Amino acid sequence: MKLQTLWEKIRRRKSGQQSFWINEEMIVLDNTTVPHPHADMPRSCIKLYNEARTIVRHSPKSSAAILRLVFYALMKELGETGVHIDRDIHALVKRGMPKRIQTTLEYCRVTGKNGVPPGEVDLHVTPDMPLIMFTLINFIVEEQITRAKRIEKAYDNLPVWEPDET
Repeated sequence: MKLQTLWEKIRRRKSGQQSFWINEEMIVLDNTTVPHPHADMPRSCIKLYNEARTIVRHSPKSSAAILRLVFYALMKELGETGVHIDRDIHALVKRGMPKRIQTTLEYCRVTGKNGVPPGEVDLHVTPDMPLIMFTLINFIVEEQITRAKRIEKAYDNLPVWEPDET
């Protein structure tokens, strides 16, 4: 155990706080009401999503900036460019995603003429915006990834059909 890690444990015990460390990385206990990442969320999105979860209570603006990066990464995973989020979301709407998702993302300043570039802090973010963004990310994963998996699984479970030769 490194001296610094030991010192952190001692200091936290003295202050009445507990911390847990694994491989020199502090594990933050989750006590937020923010939804966990969807089980089918691509790996490329999970780390950023969880980072945004850990800071949302203390800094909704920073959390929203990170979530914009998650949207870009998710668009790439869904086969879109991941460059022009407006076009990517529009393409998903054309493929059947509800149009209301697009208008909600405009409200959260992810897309549209007032959209903020990914990773930039938007000073106009309200505390509810990142919470909406977490929900929308999980919804998009459910609609675009999980539903497709369920349909594919149902198809794979169909019996092989052989026409009668009578």
